[in-house]
Amino acid sequence: FGWDEDGSIYLTAHGRPIFRVRAQGGVAEQLTVFEKGDMAHFSFQRVAGTREFLYSVQSEAQDGTGIYASSLDNPRQRKRIVDAFSSSVYDGKRLIYQTGERLFTVGYDPATRRVASDSHPLEPQVAVYPFTGVGDFAASREGTLIFRTGKTTSQRELAWFDREGNRQESLAQGM
Repeated sequence: FGWDEDGSIYLTAHGRPIFRVRAQGGVAEQLTVFEKGDMAHFSFQRVAGTREFLYSVQSEAQDGTGIYASSLDNPRQRKRIVDAFSSSVYDGKRLIYQTGERLFTVGYDPATRRVASDSHPLEPQVAVYPFTGVGDFAASREGTLIFRTGKTTSQRELAWFDREGNRQESLAQGM
């Protein structure tokens, strides 16, 4: 899931492309399109102050899996910027992603859709979900990084929070 500056919500389910629901509601619109070999699109993130967004692709195609950059103006035109099966976060200067249980950072320039530096390791052991292989980490636009180490559990809870971070209700437990 991802929120946009205009209030739109971006969502996906395993094995699906990314969809957008506009802030005023309505039908979910398909944003990304599978290319040959694509199995899943996930980890959507808008690049603040631009029409650009980042997302991850899991693919059976050689050279297909990776972190991609695209634009809301032409979401079908995508460019792979990192060769890694990983969720990612962009903090305004750096792209943070995972390979195995290790986090890496690399400078990223959204104007050119290119990495702007060599990658550097951050944390040697971030928790990884066994079913998806995706690491449990996030970063703010100000650069604060949060991650979980150790083993993950399959027990999760889906809960509704307001924009101030106040818990409203539990929607599903034990997922």
